[in-house]
This record gives sequence, C-alpha cells and structure tokens, in this order.
Amino acid sequence: MVLKGIKDDEIAVKSVGKPVTAYKIVSFMIAAGLAAVAGGLISVYISYISPGYFDLHTSIFILICLIFGGMGIIRGAILGTVVLTALPELLRFIPYLPSTMMGGIRDLIYATILIFFMLYRPQGIVGNAGR
Repeated sequence: MVLKGIKDDEIAVKSVGKPVTAYKIVSFMIAAGLAAVAGGLISVYISYISPGYFDLHTSIFILICLIFGGMGIIRGAILGTVVLTALPELLRFIPYLPSTMMGGIRDLIYATILIFFMLYRPQGIVGNAGR
C-alpha cells in the first residue's frame, strides 16, 4: 500500500511519516535480485552471456509487451507477452507478403500498438480489472 502511495504522491506519503527512501531502497533491492535471478536463468538457457542478446529491438519488444498488457499488473504482462509473441506467427500466413517484408511490417504493427495504447488506453489491455 505504501509503494502505491509513493507512486501516486510521494510528498503525501512523506507527510504521514512513512520512510519513503527506505521503501524505495528495499523495492530496488528486490527488483535487482529478481533481475539477477532472471539473468542467471537466461544465461543457463542460452549457455553464454553477451550484452548483444538484449539489443534495442528486444528491449522495445519487452516495453511494448508491458504497455500492451498493463504496467504494474502481472497478468497483464503475461497476456501482453503471449499475444505479442503469437502475433508474428499469425501474420506469417498472410498471403502475398514476401518473408523479407515481415520484419518491417511486424515493427510497424508493434509501433502502432504502442502509440494506440499510450494515447487511448494507458492502463493496458487488462486495465483496472487486473488489480
């Protein structure tokens, strides 16, 4: 509850006497620990560690999955990842498109989804129902 208050209005949380800095540090430590575990698991899965694995395209795809599903909602992140991962597979069967154009069309569709959700549905596809 305090973290939600910090997200909404940090000054109000400070005014009721909660240690905002301590909550921020603990939440950062938890997030860093989970990222470390995820990094260890991905390095075991791909059997090498390279900074080139997470290039700009991959980072933007992760961001679009989160925005599509709903930021701060676990079910939304999972739904966004499933839908946007399956989308290229569904587009593969569109006739009259050479395979060389699919990368550009996929990026165009992802950009359109990102712009639409940032403008018209910033809470994501799940929205407040996932909270």
